[in-house]
Amino acid sequence: RSSAASDVYKRQISGYDGSASDYDVTDTAAALISAGDGVLNEAGVDVVSVSDGATSASDGAILAGFTADVEFDVVDTANAVAAEVTGSNGAGDLDEANDLVVNGGDVDTSEAAAIQQISEYNESGSAYEITDNAAAVISAGDSVIEDGGVTRVEVTGDATASEGVDLNAYSANVDFDVRDTADAIASNSGSLGKADEVFVVTGGDSVDVAEAQAIQGLAGYQTGASEYEIEDNSAAIISATDSVLDNGNTVSYTHLRAHETRGN
Repeated sequence: RSSAASDVYKRQISGYDGSASDYDVTDTAAALISAGDGVLNEAGVDVVSVSDGATSASDGAILAGFTADVEFDVVDTANAVAAEVTGSNGAGDLDEANDLVVNGGDVDTSEAAAIQQISEYNESGSAYEITDNAAAVISAGDSVIEDGGVTRVEVTGDATASEGVDLNAYSANVDFDVRDTADAIASNSGSLGKADEVFVVTGGDSVDVAEAQAIQGLAGYQTGASEYEIEDNSAAIISATDSVLDNGNTVSYTHLRAHETRGN
């Protein structure tokens, strides 16, 4: 076993016969990178390995590009790893790593998918976050969002009620807010329990008392930041009391209408 520097010296010996030699080279990542394929990919060199522990993603990509068989591990942030396997670098640039652990960082769904496709990606040993919009998080699906290395998913912006239903279905730690009309939220209230914040906006159809109660029963319902109309018969409105009708003054009384059916 020799270092990259001593391998250079061997090749400079006038009587060195590479075809009749068989030895391994072990050195730091920096030394191996400095030596390059001109030294490492020579007859007589069997296995080349990194001696100073796991490399960074950028060094790993360089080592992976050598023709020589280099044994190395990678530990780096999600952002650094993604930078080596997306864009101009392309997928497969870290597939030569024996083990790849993602330690921290925050990437979008497409970057997370690229990381998870690396051949020796260590799911159980990794821990990083994903941040992206609702449509991207939903489109990514279970294979990306439910990955064991993903500790948290943050949805940027507000999701619609229907998007919230899809986000709510993930068992992963997905943080999301919902902003939609009362009728849209009421129709999906049974599947919005994981929403961090729920904002009811004007527009859409009015809701009845039971639907208003379902909206207000959501853990993330934002009383002071919501506004919508309730329309129901007088008995239902009387039965609801102020706990529903005057929930933080978010429901305008001018839009409350009690409808009674009157016989001839």
